[in-house]
Amino acid sequence: MLDFSILNNPVGFESLDELVIHLVNLVISFSVLIAIAALIIAGIKYILAMGDEEKVEDATRSLIFAIVGLVIVFIAPLVVEYITNTLLQS
Repeated sequence: MLDFSILNNPVGFESLDELVIHLVNLVISFSVLIAIAALIIAGIKYILAMGDEEKVEDATRSLIFAIVGLVIVFIAPLVVEYITNTLLQS
């Protein structure tokens, strides 16, 4: 029989759920940065539109998409926590 007790844990996590939670938090943090950058870019597009109807419409659409993305990013941890708790209770 193989003895795996001599192997060290290379990732530093004690369980799979700790690893998954860490990875999800990392992805969410990165997504927040992207959503904030999208908000800034949409704001700059809105400023640079200077009254041009087509550019203002494009900037408004970009702003709405950025806000929706930010809302999704803030709701995602709640969904992940709910799913994790549901699966771990089973």
